[in-house]
Amino acid sequence: MRRDINKKSGRHTISFMLELILALLLLSACGKAVETAEESSQAQPPGIQGTEADVSEETPAVPAGGDRSGGEEVYYENACDAYFTKCQELSRLYGSGRLVECPVDNDGRERGCCYMSGLCFVDLIDFTGSGVKDKDLLVVYSKGQDMGLNSQGMEIPRAGNYCMEVWTYEKGKLKLLVSADHVSSYPGYQNKYWDTDNCFLTVYEDSYEKMAVIQIYEDTPEGDVYTNYYCYRDFSGYELKCDIYASKDGKYYENGEETDLWRYEMVCDYDVILAGVQLSASDYGREGLAKFGVDMSYGLAQSTENMQALSDDTFRSVMKVGGAYFGAYMKILLGIRHETFGEGSGFKMPEFTLHDMDGNGVPELIVNIAPNEAGAECRVYTCVNDRAVSCGAGYSGHSTFYIGPGGGLVRTEGHMDVYHYEKWDLEGTELVITEFAGGVTEPEKGYPPLENYGYRDYNREVWFWKGDLSTLLYMSGLDALDSWQKFEETVSATADTEYQYAYEDLDHDGEQYREAAYPVLSE
Repeated sequence: MRRDINKKSGRHTISFMLELILALLLLSACGKAVETAEESSQAQPPGIQGTEADVSEETPAVPAGGDRSGGEEVYYENACDAYFTKCQELSRLYGSGRLVECPVDNDGRERGCCYMSGLCFVDLIDFTGSGVKDKDLLVVYSKGQDMGLNSQGMEIPRAGNYCMEVWTYEKGKLKLLVSADHVSSYPGYQNKYWDTDNCFLTVYEDSYEKMAVIQIYEDTPEGDVYTNYYCYRDFSGYELKCDIYASKDGKYYENGEETDLWRYEMVCDYDVILAGVQLSASDYGREGLAKFGVDMSYGLAQSTENMQALSDDTFRSVMKVGGAYFGAYMKILLGIRHETFGEGSGFKMPEFTLHDMDGNGVPELIVNIAPNEAGAECRVYTCVNDRAVSCGAGYSGHSTFYIGPGGGLVRTEGHMDVYHYEKWDLEGTELVITEFAGGVTEPEKGYPPLENYGYRDYNREVWFWKGDLSTLLYMSGLDALDSWQKFEETVSATADTEYQYAYEDLDHDGEQYREAAYPVLSE
């Protein structure tokens, strides 16, 4: 405040006192106004606004990119800072990522279930095509809701329990590009007693546009539904797209309009997988999944490393895997699903595995189609010049397949004391089946061992996967020799780490020692 100075002392003193009193009154009024404004701001509920491609979320406790705190927008210096803040927010809301395993000893046969909870998956992917350095944040988290019962009576999350979000960094703020209230799933057992899902998520790379495509698959009573999220780029920028492909009663649909098989097959026209994560398995524990070549702990290990890299701005490129046979095999299995899953067919879900039968570096797709246990057929496909080629098929009822160092497969069939042993080899693109033993055995003697015929080293049993083919394709392309050990080493290397074990009575039998969560990072 600027004042004129009065030279007379009496008037000077009176003027100074009046101004001092006035200043004190003004300060008191301003303080009450600020206090009232703060109370009004705290009492007002947070609002959430946004469009399909630009969402600014307001969280009263944990500010996020684009949020308003005290009437001002929060900006971040770089993308890593913004993404790490978002991950911290989700961890506080839903918990840090952990793998819950629920083993059950069913007459000596391992069963049970396992699933991820909390902030399950974190990765950076170039979703908008803005460049290698400007990747977008992909997160999957568990809401802890929408639970079903598996065949053992245990609670396990269904697809609606998991949420998927993609955030991008633009002009100092976070923007929500994609949000889905469920992930991909295929059914476990479906009847009136249990209704569980096996949940997963896959991100592909379009080979033509070189853009990321997030695909969500649903097995509905009406048929298969594939929802593809991607950003279409043009001269004016990018636009969020969502294509929905569906099949029903032998017909195919694209965004609600009937189309042909060629257009429908675009749902699997990808040779590169940018990310793949198995989120739950309704009837297998972690060790049980490993027999199929699926390691759920890899997703946790990768996410833990990604979180650490975000915090110190050292994030590396995503782990993408690819092969010309990826899309070719996915198309084959897509056709087999329609062949064996026709309405009213009553056929079982086709099972499959990947194995390099001839040792040329390209694994063959082996599909076990079982209308019933006694009348099963196993088909073999290989890839030649980017195309899947049928090599032949053989009987697979009442059978077990084994892998050994000599290549090919050994099939053993035994039923009602009658047995047949065969060697399956691949010569070029032809499946050659040679029976080397067979006959009838006495019940008390059992079936003769393979070592009697020179196949002692064929002792690794082939397990056929019932889930999504992309899961096996992605895991087979990774160098994840011991993912769980890698995860534990990553956690141990983190400062001030404490293991947390959570025991839950998931099957509601009054015993908590059988269901245990594996160690996770402490908050």
